[in-house]
Amino acid sequence: GCTPQNRGKGVGRIATVAGINYLADQGVDEIELEVAARNKPAIELYRNLGFKFISETRWFEKTL
Repeated sequence: GCTPQNRGKGVGRIATVAGINYLADQGVDEIELEVAARNKPAIELYRNLGFKFISETRWFEKTL
């Protein structure tokens, strides 16, 4: 994630690509990630980086 003042400036892309490159250098051949359905900018970023949509997870929460 990025701080609000850094959103839309490419910081997330730089960090994500750096992470992908690091994992590839370590021999990782598959990456999975999770993102909230409402986080449209992140979803678009991941799609632009070649990630494919697999499934939608439902989260449940209850404040006590």
